Amino acid sequence: SLGIAEQKISVVRNGVDKSVFHLRDKTESRRKLGIEQELKVILAAGSLVKEKGFDRLIDAMSLLDSRGLKLYIAGEGPERERLQGKIDGLGLSKKIVLAGVKTQAELAEWYSAADLLCLASHREGCPNVVIESLSCGTPVVSVDVGGVRELISEPNCGHIIDEYSAAALAEAIFCALDRKWNRAGIASTGAAATWDDVAADLIGIYKRLSFKHL
Repeated sequence: SLGIAEQKISVVRNGVDKSVFHLRDKTESRRKLGIEQELKVILAAGSLVKEKGFDRLIDAMSLLDSRGLKLYIAGEGPERERLQGKIDGLGLSKKIVLAGVKTQAELAEWYSAADLLCLASHREGCPNVVIESLSCGTPVVSVDVGGVRELISEPNCGHIIDEYSAAALAEAIFCALDRKWNRAGIASTGAAATWDDVAADLIGIYKRLSFKHL
């Protein structure tokens, strides 16, 4: 759209550390994290800033029947106090937990324990949380932002929302939680390249560019 010739463009997506983000047993991951096995668990992850759209996700939770449903938001940031106030004001303090910052290894367990990852951002590029979630076999519900549509290229990996509203997000979450997902299939279909693969792609591009100028 900027007028650059297509043959001059190379797309290199983010990779994933497959030694960390891989298919695990959901029951065991929940046991490790102390999460009740019977709960429907939604995970969201990212810095607690306005761009991540956690407000919209909290509003969506207020529209859902929250019995047996829990949202964990992993991350930290300047919006924590305001988001907690919003959660408390809606009477959702037992259903939405601001879980704090998680290490990569901890996040892998959280992805594996969740029934669903939800991304409600206003702006993204190639979001690592989507790649990591899919690599762990966890389906993703996301707004159509950044490169998400390229990452969730198959309907068996998740659902992309065209309408940016809490109501549309709530409906998509409800449908996704009601569906039976093939987690092994998601881990296989949605698997990203490793970071070594990404590095090799970049090196290849630079080599081609260097040879052109010799």
